Amino acid sequence: HSGYARHEGGCVHHRSARLFDDGTMVVIDRITGEGEHSARLHWLGGPYPHTGDPAHGAMTLHTPKGDYGVAVFDRTGAPFAGTVVRGQTEPPRGWVSRYYGEREDVPSLAVEQRAKCPLEFVTVLGEGPLEVSVEGGRWTVRAAGATHTFDWQEAIEAV
Repeated sequence: HSGYARHEGGCVHHRSARLFDDGTMVVIDRITGEGEHSARLHWLGGPYPHTGDPAHGAMTLHTPKGDYGVAVFDRTGAPFAGTVVRGQTEPPRGWVSRYYGEREDVPSLAVEQRAKCPLEFVTVLGEGPLEVSVEGGRWTVRAAGATHTFDWQEAIEAV
């Protein structure tokens, strides 16, 4: 997405997603450009009960098919602090509107960072509790009993 390229710093948003066979997904958002900038990543959940873990940039949706987690990390695997809200009015956040004039409150996870470019967010989405570890640029993601690995450099080159 190059909609911000015309502004100071010439920032461009790049996104890469990897879907594993069991439904676990890793999404890498990378903002390139010049200088220091603020970036906010926002995930909107579905109409399910939820628990939030804002200190670890995570929320869990409690669906009829089981728990589904969303967690956001930096490039080293450290979790981002964030906020989780539902049906907030000031400012408006945590709403979905599938039809004009109707709205439904849903959980909303947001994380922010301010840093020199590139700014990077790694989101892991999957069933059950999510576990992430990083060693020497090699990521290991565990979700619903499955284990997946990927190399950070290879993932970034795909973005």
